[in-house]
Amino acid sequence: MKPTLRQTVRRLAGALGVKRPLTAEQREQWDDVRAFATRVGPVLGATPRSNHDRGVAIIVALHTHLPTAKTEGLLCKALQARGLRIKLLMPPGDCPARAAYAALGLTDVIDWESIQDEARRPAHAETVDAFLAKQPAFDAMLGYTYRDSVLGEHALSWVVRRQHAGDIDLDRPETRRLFRDALVDGMLATDAAHRLYDEAAPSLVLFCERGYTPFGDLFDVALARGLNVVQWLGSHIDHALHFKRYTYDTRTAHPISLHPATWDAVRRMDLPNDEAFLDDYRAKYATGDYNRRHNLQAGKPILGREALMDKLGLDPAKKTAVIFSHILWDATFFYGKGLFPDYAQWLVETVRAACGNDRVNWLVKLHPVNVWRLGLDGYTGELAEHALLREHLGALPSHIKLVEPDAAFNTASLWGVVDYALTVRGTVGMELPMFGATVLTAGTGRYAGLGFTVDSDTREQYLARVASVQDLPRMTDEQVALARRHAQAVLGLRPLAFTSFTLAYPHGDVPTHLHPAVTVHADDVEAFVNAPDLQRFSAWAADRDTPDLLGGLDA
Repeated sequence: MKPTLRQTVRRLAGALGVKRPLTAEQREQWDDVRAFATRVGPVLGATPRSNHDRGVAIIVALHTHLPTAKTEGLLCKALQARGLRIKLLMPPGDCPARAAYAALGLTDVIDWESIQDEARRPAHAETVDAFLAKQPAFDAMLGYTYRDSVLGEHALSWVVRRQHAGDIDLDRPETRRLFRDALVDGMLATDAAHRLYDEAAPSLVLFCERGYTPFGDLFDVALARGLNVVQWLGSHIDHALHFKRYTYDTRTAHPISLHPATWDAVRRMDLPNDEAFLDDYRAKYATGDYNRRHNLQAGKPILGREALMDKLGLDPAKKTAVIFSHILWDATFFYGKGLFPDYAQWLVETVRAACGNDRVNWLVKLHPVNVWRLGLDGYTGELAEHALLREHLGALPSHIKLVEPDAAFNTASLWGVVDYALTVRGTVGMELPMFGATVLTAGTGRYAGLGFTVDSDTREQYLARVASVQDLPRMTDEQVALARRHAQAVLGLRPLAFTSFTLAYPHGDVPTHLHPAVTVHADDVEAFVNAPDLQRFSAWAADRDTPDLLGGLDA
């Protein structure tokens, strides 16, 4: 007799408990998934009706983040109704994430380890060792490719993320070992990806994470085979998600960017008044509702221009330039192409150039998401930015001030004082031009080349502009209007807001491993999958011709 959903969840929960004592976090996750199964199992456990057979959808669910599994599982119900058969690619063993999928009736699991051929590891290790023995240049390591997968990007990104360091020194034995092992793992993952796609012949491959080894290897192989590849991820607004379709030609594009065809269409659209959009944008920052999932701005005041300049010790007679640091060790190598090898070198060289230019006030704004992501990783060591700047530059001159990730004022306070902003490809590069600030970029992948940023072709050109940033011309009215149209498209039209379920990111001290809280609003599976928002998503996912889902447009 087939076990009930409740029995399945109980078995999964019990299996882990038998193996080893649970940590407090694990107990919280199992309690949460049991409650989730009790709420949604009777409603969404059944497979919705469908008059079509559109083949297999492979869900790359190698992550074990419980809220991600819940959200992804709800999307899968809509795909089932569209006629897709769901297969979950997951690591072996029982975990809360697997129980969440099971509560939604998603139990067809492909064991990731079982499709990897460990017998090939020695041969792959020999190949990698021979490559590294040649002392290849950094670019050669970054571009190292095997069977359609750019392993170097995925492996180096994983190493940097693992070490929380920002810069990557492959002369260090531990770093070199991690990179070597990641390349070998990537080769095995690439072999497994080819085997998986051969056997399953998927009509859709769905990713949440898609950059690090082994996700990146599965992603690249799917694209090289011309499969229908979709990424989903959280949004800066509550109860919404972003969706992007990829091809091999667009594999390095940031997921929150516009495909050229989308941008062409947006430029021809009759959009709502941009002042209303700006008012809504400012209001969300003021209330902390902008990027609530990272809990960055809640309870922080927006300071006026004079108050902020006084607080930071800025000279009111000078213009102000802000270096917006990226998270140095997150998604370092798989978006676009940078002028510098990594975010760390960009930061050091940009600050070095700023040290020689005291004709403007300089702020180095450390990324506020450091607080959230380091907490998620359980990292308690020194910030990579502090160590990096101290090691390479020592004490900074008085005209350069650091703004810490946990600064006590709302980031929107800066909008009133920034004349120039510097980034590789950060979100500020499309936000600040809306207010007339001149943005210098040091890389591609999101909005460079669209006409409202100052883009450089070489490091030398970029650093020369930093050294004389005060001489750059102000943005024209046409550039500001273009920037506002772009921001409205990305921040206003790209997110798909859901009403069939909600994703709540409460303020306060709520464990990140339980964010967001997922609530379903339906009495039965048919009503759920026929909700307009899920119909919108599933129809787009099955339509291979449309790169970006513009959820903010009327259907």
